[in-house]
Amino acid sequence: MEIYNDYYTKEEDFALWQLHEIRRSLAEKYQTAEQINAMGRQVIARYKLNNLKLIRADKQP
Repeated sequence: MEIYNDYYTKEEDFALWQLHEIRRSLAEKYQTAEQINAMGRQVIARYKLNNLKLIRADKQP
């Protein structure tokens, strides 16, 4: 997973800042996008978050 900078500060948009912090923390623990996605699917199943709409973005050449 590539390194990135936060585009939002905590003061500008707290929710987006939190999402970036969560992503950063996951990237430190799970190095590949596939591992992060698998962990996300486990969380969705564990908490029965059936009302979520999952969108798959296929890799483009």
